[in-house]
Amino acid sequence: MCTVIGGKLSQRNAKQYNVSTMMIPVLSDLLCQPGVMVGVGLGMCIGFFARGSFLSDNGNPEDMMDSGGGGADDSDDEGWDEDGFLAEGSGEMKLVLVVRNDLKMGKGKAAAQCSHATLKAYKQLQKRNKNLLRAWEMNGQPKVVVKIDDEASLMDLSALAREAGLTVSVIQDAGRTQIAPGSRTVVGIGPGPIDLIDQVTGHLKLY
Repeated sequence: MCTVIGGKLSQRNAKQYNVSTMMIPVLSDLLCQPGVMVGVGLGMCIGFFARGSFLSDNGNPEDMMDSGGGGADDSDDEGWDEDGFLAEGSGEMKLVLVVRNDLKMGKGKAAAQCSHATLKAYKQLQKRNKNLLRAWEMNGQPKVVVKIDDEASLMDLSALAREAGLTVSVIQDAGRTQIAPGSRTVVGIGPGPIDLIDQVTGHLKLY
């Protein structure tokens, strides 16, 4: 509204009123343009997703946990030393996948079991030592597949790896194909420093 002082309209307020009145139809026409509406919509979407990404990156989500759905041995959490060499993680790294040779698994079956072990090892290390996991990733995620004679030897090797402070991922098959349910098929050792892993698995031959 314009202000009247002594019967005269304030010139300053009159000018502001006239400018505002003229801008209303201009802004209305501008917002009705398709291009402008698309731009506004995209801006709102980008702002929404950017906010969601920020909250995700700065939140405190729970670490990934292995559900153990027919593929994992719950004893893998034992023997972990938080204050050991794994707190740093330097030099060349690798993951060794030890396959039971006595089960005579087909190549496809063995590959699937090794995939389970690799994923479990990744999830364990993500939970326990992200710096070591990052070092392995930056090193190209080396993986070596070797063979071992039987289950007893496999479990002895697992115990030795745990004593050395290495991540151990034991895989048990669900028994849907080829082998009996609950059979321990593959053990992942690492990722960890090559020299330390070789002390545990260096005597084994390639699969």
